[in-house]
Amino acid sequence: MVKLSVIVPVYNVAAYLRKCVNSILAQDISSELYEVILVDDGSDDGSERICDEYASRANQPIIRVIHQPNQGVAMARNNGVALAQAPYVAFLDADDWWAPNYIGQMLALIETYPEAGLYACKYWYHKNGRNEDRIRNLVWLEYKPVSPRVGLINYFKSYYAGGAMPVWTGSVVMPKNVFDRMGGFPKDIRLGEDFLLWAKTAMYYSIAYLSECLSYYNNDIPATKRATKHLHNPAHHMLWKLDELDSWAAMSKTSTYTDWRQLCDKLRAAGLQAYWLSEEYHAIAKAELSKIDWSHLPRSVYRWYQRPLWLTKCQNRLRGIAGVIKQGLIKRH
Repeated sequence: MVKLSVIVPVYNVAAYLRKCVNSILAQDISSELYEVILVDDGSDDGSERICDEYASRANQPIIRVIHQPNQGVAMARNNGVALAQAPYVAFLDADDWWAPNYIGQMLALIETYPEAGLYACKYWYHKNGRNEDRIRNLVWLEYKPVSPRVGLINYFKSYYAGGAMPVWTGSVVMPKNVFDRMGGFPKDIRLGEDFLLWAKTAMYYSIAYLSECLSYYNNDIPATKRATKHLHNPAHHMLWKLDELDSWAAMSKTSTYTDWRQLCDKLRAAGLQAYWLSEEYHAIAKAELSKIDWSHLPRSVYRWYQRPLWLTKCQNRLRGIAGVIKQGLIKRH
């Protein structure tokens, strides 16, 4: 019986796709336990042919391919889930990859916490050929005295305390019925569509967590291909959609609502900096910043927004130049 459907959205990633799919096929459990659904989202760089190549192979887990006009990563994943045959779904973007024991460990986590609405593990942040564990200060609601630690986490407090995303799309398994109940990935969001889904889920379900890095978040890709390197239209950015989840949070426990609001403040303060410096989006960023309760945030963050705009722009430009120089030195070594 197929227990897990792996959804891989594919869009012009020919240089990375084989490594991604091969890492799925190299899992150290029976291939009868999972299927792979490759969703070609209108690729024109040869990725579409690579998808068909894998689907035509024999003696491997079931691989199916969907070819669709470009609709964005959220719809690609949603359409893949719609065809999933398993009770659980996992997601892996086509430029990332898994450790060989990823699926086996996640299925074990499901057996340990069958009531959870989301399952996740730590992941490696891969940059300049190096792996870094950035997940810090997880806030556990309960855990078992084993190593690596497994248990239930407070998602909002963990994100707030650690600074890095404790739950990332390439390290998540979700019951398909919960995915459907939560409405899937919001189709009109281009940046943060995954966060909105995990946040909504965390308001109503437990999140089971494995404190072992079993997935690789690849940042060794051109900046033009990374969603975080662009100023997205606010209509497609999760920072301008946070208020829409307030009603969901308000219906949950009071403590959950407080944790949610504090995380929203921190995400706005950090994520709106580039929009604040932009002439096009400065006014709308200012309006969004007015919603923040600064009392629980570092005073230095508040002062950053109080400085003369021209001074902040100059400092930001100098910081960018220094970053480019630093990256060049790292690559040389």
